Amino acid sequence: MITRELFIASMESLQDLDNKASKITELGVNITELTDAYSTIIINLLEGLFNDKSTWISYYVYELNWGKDYKDGSIIDKEKGIIKLANASDLYDILIDNYSKADITKEKWLAEHFSKQTAYEYERGLEWCVKTAWTMTLNTWYIARQNKTNYCEKSEISVTNSN
Repeated sequence: MITRELFIASMESLQDLDNKASKITELGVNITELTDAYSTIIINLLEGLFNDKSTWISYYVYELNWGKDYKDGSIIDKEKGIIKLANASDLYDILIDNYSKADITKEKWLAEHFSKQTAYEYERGLEWCVKTAWTMTLNTWYIARQNKTNYCEKSEISVTNSN
C-alpha cells in the first residue's frame, strides 16, 4: 500500500503529464499515443495495487476528468449515501475504504501461504525490522529464513509511525 501523500503526488504528476500532452497536441504535435500508453500502465498498476475492482481510478481520471467534472451528489451508494470524488484525496479515501473490505487481509494471506509457526516468525521479524528502522520484503525474509540469517536488509528509507 502507498501513503496518501505518495498517491496524491503520483496522481498530480499523471494529471500534469496529461495536461502537457494536451497543450503540445494543440500546437500540432500529437504525442497522446505515447503519453496515453504510460498513463494506462500506471493506472492499471494502481488499480492492481489497490485491488480496485470497481475501477474508481479509471472513473476518476476518464469519466470525471481528474475530478473536475464531479458534482456534489452525482455519485450515490445505497449503503454510504453520497460519495465525494472531487480530488485525489477523496479517491484515496474510497480506495482505502474498499481495500480494507477486500477479501484478502494480511492475516488471511499469511494463513494461506504459511504454517502458523512460519507466519508467526514472519510477523516477529517484521516487528523487529520496523522497530529498528530496517525494512523487510517477503522475498528477503524467505531467503533469510532459509539461510538462518538476519531477516532484514538495510534501507535508505526511514520508517515512521503514521498514527
